[in-house]
Amino acid sequence: MVSRVCTLVDLPPLIVPLVTPYTDDGSTVSEIRIARMVRWHKEQGAGGFMVGSDAGEPGSLSLNERKQALEWIMREVGDLPVYVNITGMTTAYTIDLAQDANESGAYAGILTPPPWGGLTPEETQAFLSAVRRHGGLACGWIDPTGHTSGQAEMIHAPGRKNPGLLSEHGFEHLATMPHGTNYEFWSPSGLIHPAGLFGAEKGAAMLEKWAAFKPVLSGLLKLAGPARVGKYVFESIGFEFGPLRGPYMPLSPQGREIADHLLRAV
Repeated sequence: MVSRVCTLVDLPPLIVPLVTPYTDDGSTVSEIRIARMVRWHKEQGAGGFMVGSDAGEPGSLSLNERKQALEWIMREVGDLPVYVNITGMTTAYTIDLAQDANESGAYAGILTPPPWGGLTPEETQAFLSAVRRHGGLACGWIDPTGHTSGQAEMIHAPGRKNPGLLSEHGFEHLATMPHGTNYEFWSPSGLIHPAGLFGAEKGAAMLEKWAAFKPVLSGLLKLAGPARVGKYVFESIGFEFGPLRGPYMPLSPQGREIADHLLRAV
């Protein structure tokens, strides 16, 4: 496949996957640090925000913490669009997150296969149908394995464009994962992309020269995942955002070296 070179002119707005700031001991999500984070990203030119993706450690947060974090983020975003990962441990949990996101004013949700996995196509269809009927939120379906991507229409809201894969909208050249993730997809408001972990300004610069940056960022994400990378970026620019929650540990020395290289290169 021939790589296409993006320019800042034809690049859609970059929607940033947010990390979750904690207090210093990691016991509590920090309202003050959330506000500081969102304001910094807005100053950098973020086109919107993705809440609760893997960058935000959703598996380490309780249901109430996920809702509380979204509430605090929504206070700061102004008129920028917000997307929310509504994937949960149960169907009821997922529907609860969808209803909360809808009531909070989120533009749309992203749903991925439940973490317990193993659903048949029929069970997946029933799951998506239940969320569509009861969640009250337009959603996109992203299956990183690609096995059930064809069932995305089950969750689409009539009369509107729902989030979907980069490859379905002419941006396959920007993908780090062939079947998308909850922090990498197309939306009507712009692109949710892990380059945004470095801030919209640096992220857009990465995407503009993506052929050079893709192998480095893709390798870093494979090595460390978005939460470690995102937290380290803020640490590097002098923000105190608290530790990752266990069992997650800080970015390794190898990961820090790669992240530092990216920060210097843009």
